[in-house]
Amino acid sequence: MISNLAVAPALIRKPPASFDKPIHVTQPLLPPLEEYKERLAEIWEAKWLTNGGPQHAALEQRLSKFFDDSHVSLFNNGTIALVTACQAFRLQG
Repeated sequence: MISNLAVAPALIRKPPASFDKPIHVTQPLLPPLEEYKERLAEIWEAKWLTNGGPQHAALEQRLSKFFDDSHVSLFNNGTIALVTACQAFRLQG
């Protein structure tokens, strides 16, 4: 005879015990927070956390000078950058 536990769906079984601390597969490499508190205070003061804010404009300007090129644009991710490039070159397919 088959026991009820053997045929019971996994959803109604007791979940396995959890770990005391999570085991991360990956985690970001972050610099010390103290190095960024002043910059974060500027961001909070401006109340502008998204693209186009003062920090965004300052970085674009510094990159423009560094690369000696006035055509510098920042994107929130690589996909958006690629879509923009495809549209600029009128690529289709």
